[in-house]
Amino acid sequence: MRGLAASLCVLAVAVTGAGCSGGGGSSSGKVANNSQACTLVSRLDTIADNVAHANVADPSGFRRTLDDAVTQYATTVRELQPLVPENVRTDLERVEASVRQYRFDEAAADRTSLDEFAENACGRAPTTSAPSALSTTSVSAP
Repeated sequence: MRGLAASLCVLAVAVTGAGCSGGGGSSSGKVANNSQACTLVSRLDTIADNVAHANVADPSGFRRTLDDAVTQYATTVRELQPLVPENVRTDLERVEASVRQYRFDEAAADRTSLDEFAENACGRAPTTSAPSALSTTSVSAP
C-alpha cells in the first residue's frame, strides 16, 4: 500500500510539472500546432489531478486509477511528440518509456525540455517544486 501511495505522489508531481496553463507565451520555441500541443500538455494536468484525488484507501481502485493514468499519460505523450520541436520529441520518447515502466522519477527528470516548451509556447509558469518533491519521494514498482 505504501508503494502505491508513493507512486501516486510521484506520478502526480511528474505529470503536473508538465502542465500548461494556456495563454500566450513568448515567440521563442513556437512551432506549428501550439494550440494542439498546449491542449495535450493541459491534458497531462487532468491526468495528474485524477491520480492526485484517487482513493488510496481502496487499493484495487487506486491501482486501476494509477494503471489507467499511466496508459493515458503515455498515450498523450505519444500524441504530443509530432507537435513539438525535435529536441522535445527525443526527451518525450524517454518520458513515455519511463512512465510505462512506472519509473516516475525518471520521467520527471526527462521532461525538462517539455517544461521549457510549455513555458514558451503555452505560457505556463516554470515549475520549481517538482525536483525537491521527487528527491524525497521513493517509488516502488507495481
